Amino acid sequence: MEKYIEIINMVVTRYSERESLIKQLEKIKENPTLYLENNDRCIDLSHDFLWLALVDLLISYGYAFEIDWKENYDTTKYGVTELLLNWSVNFDFQDDSDLYELEAEEFFPRINTLIKGTSCQIFNFDIDSDSYVTTMTNNTNEKKLLDLDNQISKY
Repeated sequence: MEKYIEIINMVVTRYSERESLIKQLEKIKENPTLYLENNDRCIDLSHDFLWLALVDLLISYGYAFEIDWKENYDTTKYGVTELLLNWSVNFDFQDDSDLYELEAEEFFPRINTLIKGTSCQIFNFDIDSDSYVTTMTNNTNEKKLLDLDNQISKY
């Protein structure tokens, strides 16, 4: 549970939302059926339900977004823009016209290059699916976030 709290503290910018997320995740840990019976992922106790609950909570609070592998850049650009707003960063994507022709695995790393000057970077939370779960933290948290779990990677 400790690593999940650290993740929350690194990707959630508002204190009140951090506290709420942590409380919800603690309740799920104590009573997994709270999550297992109320999600769309068709999972059971044999899955890493606490990791998936964390991911779904971050998505519901707007600190992560999930897209299908075949989703286009425009959808991702909108999601990244929303994540940047959580960090009070208004960013005007420029020189990104070539990204519209790329697949997700190609445009995600390029997005990190584009937003490098914002002091934030995007990361993938692997949920063993054909979708991409994307979250964001500031550059100072990069190494610590990556060291917390092998299911977290930088694009």
